[in-house]
Amino acid sequence: MPQFQYKAYTTEGVPAEGSLFAGSAADAVEMLSKRGWTPTRLAPVKFGLTLFRRVTLSEQIDWYSMLADLLASGMPIGESLELLIERSSNPALAEATRDLRSRVLQGEPLSQAMKYHPKIFDSLAQHLIAAGEEGNFQGMVLEKIAMIKESRSKLGSRLTSAFSYPLFLLLVGVLVFAGMMFFFVPKFEPLFERMRESQGLPWATEFLFRINHFLTQYWFALLIGITAALIAALSWLTNPNNGESRDRFLMKNSLVGPLLGGIACSRFCQILGSLLASGVRIQQATLIAGQASGNRSLEAASEGAVEKITSGLGLADSLESQSIFPREIIELIRMGERTNRLEKVLQTMATRLEVRNEQRLDIALRLLEPFLMVTMAVLIGFVMIALLMPIFNASGQTFQ
Repeated sequence: MPQFQYKAYTTEGVPAEGSLFAGSAADAVEMLSKRGWTPTRLAPVKFGLTLFRRVTLSEQIDWYSMLADLLASGMPIGESLELLIERSSNPALAEATRDLRSRVLQGEPLSQAMKYHPKIFDSLAQHLIAAGEEGNFQGMVLEKIAMIKESRSKLGSRLTSAFSYPLFLLLVGVLVFAGMMFFFVPKFEPLFERMRESQGLPWATEFLFRINHFLTQYWFALLIGITAALIAALSWLTNPNNGESRDRFLMKNSLVGPLLGGIACSRFCQILGSLLASGVRIQQATLIAGQASGNRSLEAASEGAVEKITSGLGLADSLESQSIFPREIIELIRMGERTNRLEKVLQTMATRLEVRNEQRLDIALRLLEPFLMVTMAVLIGFVMIALLMPIFNASGQTFQ
């Protein structure tokens, strides 16, 4: 959505300036007019100015944490947002915060104002803050949002650092294998031509030469095919319309399913327990917890569970009807409902799931590096053995 910078006079005749997102200049003027403001200048923000204005995850964490601290100290939200504008080093975040402040001062709820900046303030933040506004615990949800985003940041940093060395090994191995197949192996085939005509070559050597012929003749088509497959896979993974089917498929995958499902269920239990402890209605808390899980299939299951809860079923039975939550979580939730300790049971379960996820992640990362090394050693070893087998066979026949 295009972004426009404006200058206008408020209903009190005070000059104001800032930026807003609108579908067109006419829509921007209409938005200002609805506030009772008279625009004097309106200009679209050029693409080149916003190209490097991406708001990072760490900047979002600092923004939510600082806003939570300011509100907890008793500062009004308008002054808190003004202070965030002054302290923001990111122009895009400062402009979005300025727009939030102007909307909030006009009486619009913060959660509603955030919907005009979905790339900076996601749906999770909007729904959590809406729940905080309804229950008057806005500071707590802001801290919770910062905690969720910090957890995602730590997980992303850990995966990046953990995968860097295995990816380097994979890249080196692929380059070595490609060098052998394109430059090393072709030099041996003319040497073995007479042996092939007289007594034939071992099956491994023939297989290696056939692979070499295929790669040298169709390498460009193969490269295009691999690139197209990667683009199609990335398109399917990143397409929001495929979110539910994608996440359900990944959760049922025996390799990554336990880890991804454990992370999503841990977030679900943590947010649900915190919201219920703060007095949020169970239907709204379940919906928000599903959105906070970061898993579209879990989010859809939460929506289905809310319909069951509304019809009179308990939380455990409603979640069990969706056939996606692990049996262990269902039984613990049922026990919490029976003992009236649901909030505490959910938070304890979230802690246990986090510990289990850490263990699974450690095991997966420790196995990845030796797996790649063994795989590349097998491929390179096969090439060497296939090239040496004719020589060994010829030497054996010479000494017989």
